[in-house]
Amino acid sequence: MAVPLVAGSIPTPLPKLALVMGTESDGASDEILALADKTVYLPMYGLTQSLNVAVAAGMFLQRLFDLHPDCRNDLESEAKAQLRTTWSQICGLDSNGTRADGEDDQEEEEQKQFDVFREDGA
Repeated sequence: MAVPLVAGSIPTPLPKLALVMGTESDGASDEILALADKTVYLPMYGLTQSLNVAVAAGMFLQRLFDLHPDCRNDLESEAKAQLRTTWSQICGLDSNGTRADGEDDQEEEEQKQFDVFREDGA
């Protein structure tokens, strides 16, 4: 049975966990729920009884971080720098964070054209 994600609902130290988000209509599958040692939910108040899955995931993680600050597992600055470098390469960004393929220039030019169009009142 699921319990609300509130103070005291998460053990200390924090065990390994998986965040599984179900669909709005059906939730997580019975097979997935059967594998869980514990299930939690976000308590909701008022008329709303469902959330967009992206919103719910963000709210869940924020609540988890608030209740269990040690689960943030902040990276050392050297590890953060390496991660940024790797991610920039994957995304095709140069060291300044702009697109190495010139796409940023094209997007900037398109925005300027849009701004001129908007200023003309059309």
